[in-house]
Amino acid sequence: MLYFIYPNNLPVGKISISIILSHSFLPCKIIFFLLIMIIFGLSLQTSGIIKYQQQLQNIGTSVEKERSYERGVKMKRFISLVLCFMLVFTMFQPAFAEDSIITWTGNAGDGLWHTADNWTPERVPGSGDTAVIPESQTVTVTADTTATLDCSGEVLVEAGAHLTLTGTSYLRDGMLGGDGNITITGNGSKLHWSNGDIEGEGTFTIDPDIQLVIETDYIEDFGSYVSAEIELPLVNNGQIMVNRGYLHLVGGSEGSGTFTISDGAYLVFEEGDYNIGGNFVNEGYVYIWDASVHFGAGYRQESTGRTVLDFFGAEPGNYCKLDVGGLAELDGILEITTLEYVPGDFPSPGDTFEIMTYASRTGQFS
Repeated sequence: MLYFIYPNNLPVGKISISIILSHSFLPCKIIFFLLIMIIFGLSLQTSGIIKYQQQLQNIGTSVEKERSYERGVKMKRFISLVLCFMLVFTMFQPAFAEDSIITWTGNAGDGLWHTADNWTPERVPGSGDTAVIPESQTVTVTADTTATLDCSGEVLVEAGAHLTLTGTSYLRDGMLGGDGNITITGNGSKLHWSNGDIEGEGTFTIDPDIQLVIETDYIEDFGSYVSAEIELPLVNNGQIMVNRGYLHLVGGSEGSGTFTISDGAYLVFEEGDYNIGGNFVNEGYVYIWDASVHFGAGYRQESTGRTVLDFFGAEPGNYCKLDVGGLAELDGILEITTLEYVPGDFPSPGDTFEIMTYASRTGQFS
């Protein structure tokens, strides 16, 4: 157990290049490729005909001449079919492509994801597609949808609907949320988050082997990083990596996933019950404010790390604690703040408080 003794002087305070018939031009590389393949095919056809003509001259019987002629005809047909297939596959590549980039225009005026006229090209993004939401645009998802997302606007998932993100998605600004559920899934999928919020009444789920990567933007005018906020129930079964800037959690979390807070980055737990099932590594700043956080697997703080606990009253439950169910590997700094203390309920000098529990421990705070 670790106890804090209140001192006398504590201050208060893969883009596919697709060729569509309606395009006004073909990329030069594609044209060059087609010409080369046509020339190659014609040369094969010509050489095959010459070869069979020479064989015909050297064959004495009419039966052998007829058989050789039939083989030559079959060769020409085969080469022609190959060339036709190549041309069709190239000119109609979108029909065979694994994915496409589809950009929101909102031209239909109803704001709905599932209206084809709201997109360019005019089709609803689905599995394997990258849906691009420009700045200041709002899109509403009313049914189950799977896509890769590149969002600078707002995507609202209605109650009863489910948005599933696969591949490498981006939240560059705006908001992702609503009353429906959002899940990141698929082998190797991840969400890169640089600005904006995730909020609503639905559940935000990170599946196993999935990464949520937070690298928020730096605002020169304020001299600070943007704070990315998750204000809805979080289920983390993957890996949350705060590489740069702030991640602010509100509303509680569960799951078997891990957290990594890089040197200089910030993670804030506030208002809720948090059960962290995977390993937790802190090289930056971890704030626990008016929240109950249980680190079920282990808590490791490096020498650059700092853990900050909020102290707002002397009674049990009125101050935050570091609760580690496994191994606590300690280094760096432990800080107690009194920014939200309750007037009249402030501790007296010499009072003791249990501010940390663990199953086992190595090291100590400096």
